[in-house]
Formats: sequence, structure tokens, C-alpha cells
Amino acid sequence: MMLEGIRVLDLSRVIAGPYCAMLLGDLGADVIKVERPGRGDDLRYLRGGTNAMSAPFAGCNRNKRGIAVDLQKPEGATLVFELARGADVVLENFLPGVAAKLGLGYRDVSAANPRVVYASVTGFGQDGPYAKRPGYNTIAQGMSGIMGLTGMPGQPPTRVGASVSDLAGSWVAFGMINAALVHRERTGRGQHLDVNLLASSMALLPDPAAIYLATGERPKREGNRNPALTPAEAYPTKDGWLNLVLLNEDQYARLCDVLGDPELTAERFATNEGRLAHYADFRARMEAALSRATTAEWVERMERGNIAAGPIYEFDEVFEDPQVKHLGLVAEFAQPGLGHARVLGFPARASATPASIRRPAPRIGEHTDEILQELGLAREEIDRLVAAGVVWRP
Repeated sequence: MMLEGIRVLDLSRVIAGPYCAMLLGDLGADVIKVERPGRGDDLRYLRGGTNAMSAPFAGCNRNKRGIAVDLQKPEGATLVFELARGADVVLENFLPGVAAKLGLGYRDVSAANPRVVYASVTGFGQDGPYAKRPGYNTIAQGMSGIMGLTGMPGQPPTRVGASVSDLAGSWVAFGMINAALVHRERTGRGQHLDVNLLASSMALLPDPAAIYLATGERPKREGNRNPALTPAEAYPTKDGWLNLVLLNEDQYARLCDVLGDPELTAERFATNEGRLAHYADFRARMEAALSRATTAEWVERMERGNIAAGPIYEFDEVFEDPQVKHLGLVAEFAQPGLGHARVLGFPARASATPASIRRPAPRIGEHTDEILQELGLAREEIDRLVAAGVVWRP
């Protein structure tokens, strides 16, 4: 596997950090997740979680071993420092300065382990006027411009219905960690990676940012429409909705053939500029044409015409799609505390070293004894630490 032999110490919680660590685990890394004794990660209890295990937690924490340590106790922080000393990657999402107060900041860890790749994922970065603010997905969506761009014309800003800012931070951290590991192989030195949700969310907007910075004009909320291109939006059909995107006039000519409406070939609609200039009339003609058949029928016809189109699914329909099934995007495994888990798998394929699921998400402290024994602690010492509340086992 790609990352076999790489050890990751996951000190993070909720989504942005844990999802990144899980991706590393999917590619073969040995990921050790550190949690609070008894309570664990807050994601364990969201959306109806019971027995300290929820479906979202299972979906973000597979391929990890779990240890429960009280970092507020000096002995606990020392144990985790020893884990960091032997790690290739340390991933944390404390507020800036908290890890350092625990003796687990980059300066201390890298002094003992110069090869460590140390990734900090926060809301706003390690310094600056907002560094000490807690930051979550919706906060970053709002401040990055994502919500300002999302919504129907004349309506309030709208949150994207997924944790896109958390996941943007996850993917940026995932890429940076892997690049830093390559750099370490060349130089022998690790480094500190400062990843934040605000910057990662803004990185999802390169085209609207470039347009605004070039023109100084604030973009409007356009709903499902591309304001610079048409047809490039969502249209109602006989039984649902269809996304349709065209980029040139050759494609438009093929669309007119598929739709069979002579009026769409009129001179005023012949170019993208003309269609934009007569947008209301053009939209009405498109709606009238597309209302004559179902979404599935139009998708089939568009495919035959080599036109980019796709259905707009309700969420339960996504997983019935033949291509989704073919790609194997749903992973299934037995999850202690939850039963049979069905979650999203790794989203890409590799011909030689594919991702795999080797273990379910851990119970709180499930591997405490195993991990401490790997550190060289005797059974009697582990029992003493459990009795003292420094570590916890189920």
C-alpha cells in the first residue's frame, strides 16, 4: 500500500482532522487516534449516536487504532509525547497554542523527532487577528464567500448542505502531508504544516475570486444558473430536474437537434451572447421543450447526442445510480457499537496500491493496552495508569 510503514498520530476531533487521518489510513498508514477518556470525540454522539458510536464517526474514523489518554494529566501528555516521538505524522486541531501548553506543540515534538511532519488544522491559522477564534464548517462557509455565492437571486445567503469547509481543510491537509513526506524523503527533515478552514474554503473559489479581483464587481447569487453561459443550469422536466451544460456552438447545434424545437435555432439564440441577451425568452423555450419528457428520457437522448447532461438526484437516489454502484463508492463493514456500517469509501482508484478498509472505527480506548505495550510499558504499569485515570480502556 502507498503509505505502508507510515505512522500517524491523530490528535484531532470531529471532521476536518479525523477525515484527513482516515484517508491516510485508507492508503495504508498506521493511524493512532487519541481521545479523551470516557467521552471521546464529539462526533461519536452526533446524529443519533448510541454506545459512543455514530454513523458519521464510523464514516470518518475507519482504519485507526484508538487510545484514550487524559492529556491534562502530566503522565498522559508524556505518553502521547512518546507516541509523537515515534510518529511520521502528527495531526492536531487544537486552538493555536494549546498543543504547546500540553508539551505537544511542533517545537517540542520536532526537537525530539526532526523527521516529523506536523499538521495543524484550525479555523483561521496559527497567527493573525482571528487565530484564537474557534472555527467550524458553517463559520468558514460564511466568511470564505461560499455562502455569499450560494442561494437564489434576491434571497439570503445559503449554506452548502454538506461540511464542505471541513472537508476542504481535510483534503488540503491530506495533500500537504503527502507532499511533505516526499520532501522528507529527499531532505531527511520534516516540517510544520499550517492548514485552516478559511483559506481552504477560499481555495474552492478560484474562478469567482479571479473575476472579482480583476473587475472589482461583487458577484450576485445566481441560484442554479451560470451567469456567463447558457444553457448551463438546472431545468425542470416532466418528472424532475436536469442539469445541462454547453460550452460551444457545435454542442448547441446538437442540442437543438435533440430538442426538436425550430424556434431554438432562431438567429437571436444562435450564440451564447445572444442567448444571454434574450435569456428570459430562451429559458422559457427550454422549459417548454424539456417538459415533454422525463429526466431519464432526456439523459438518454442527450447521451446519444454527445451533450453533457445529468439528473439532479434527491439524496436517496444517488446511491441507486448505476455509475455510483459501478465505482464501488459505498464501503460496507461490521462496526462494533453500530452494527453493519455503510459509508463512503475512498474516492479514487490506484492500479498498483489501491486503498482498502482493514479495520472499523475504534471504540474509545479500544487499543490502549496494545499501543502502550508497543511503547514498552509492562502490564502492571498500564494497570496503574488505568487506575490513576491517566489512560482508559473499554
